[in-house]
Amino acid sequence: MPPRASRPAPPPTRGAGGRLFQTNEHELHSLGVALLERYVNLLEPADLRFVEGPLRRCHTWDLADWLSTKVAALPTPN
Repeated sequence: MPPRASRPAPPPTRGAGGRLFQTNEHELHSLGVALLERYVNLLEPADLRFVEGPLRRCHTWDLADWLSTKVAALPTPN
C-alpha cells in the first residue's frame, strides 16, 4: 500500500478563530484576531463576511482597529 500523502492542516481562521469570538473574554478575542492576521494570506474576499461579525461586535477600539487594518484590509485582485 503506498504511503498517504499528507495534507497541510487547514488554517485556524474560521474554526478556532470563530469559536474564540463566541466567548466574552477580550483576551480570547485578541487571540482570534491574531490568528486571522497570521493567516490573512489564506483569506479570500468572500471571507470578509466572516470578519464582519467580530468587527461589528467589538466593544473596544483596539480590536476594531486591529481587525480593520490588518485583516479586513485585504488586497483586491487585479
